[in-house]
Amino acid sequence: MANDSICVFCGQKPGTFRSTTVLCGRYMGRGEMQKTCGVFSLNLTASLLIGTLLSAVCFLFPGQVADALGTDAQLRLPLIDYIAGFAVGIVPQLLAGQFASFLQMERQDRLGYIGIGAMMVINVVLDVLFVAVFGMD
Repeated sequence: MANDSICVFCGQKPGTFRSTTVLCGRYMGRGEMQKTCGVFSLNLTASLLIGTLLSAVCFLFPGQVADALGTDAQLRLPLIDYIAGFAVGIVPQLLAGQFASFLQMERQDRLGYIGIGAMMVINVVLDVLFVAVFGMD
C-alpha cells in the first residue's frame, strides 16, 4: 500500500505524460517528424525536471512526505527509510515509462527488452550495493 501511495504522490501511475505518445503517433502518421521530435523532447525534459524535483523532495524531506501520505506512528520510521530509498529511483522510473511507451509505438520491441534486462541488472547491483556496502537494510 505504501508503494502505491508513494507512486500516486509522485505522479507515477499510468496516464502521466501518456497523452504525448498519442500526440506523437498522430504527428508520425502525418509525416510531421519535426513536431514529433519536439513533443518527444518536451516529454523527456518535463519527466526529467518533475522527477528530479520529486526525488529531491522525497530524499530531503522523507518525514514530511510520510506524514502527507497519512502514515501511522508504527510505520512512520520504516516508511521514511523506504521513501528516501525510493527517491533514488524516481527519475529512472519516469524516464523508463516514457521510453517504453515510445519504443512500443515505434515497434522497437528488441530495444524495450534490452532496457528491461538492463533495469533488472541495475536493480540487483544497486540492491547489493545499498544493503552490503551502505548497510541500508
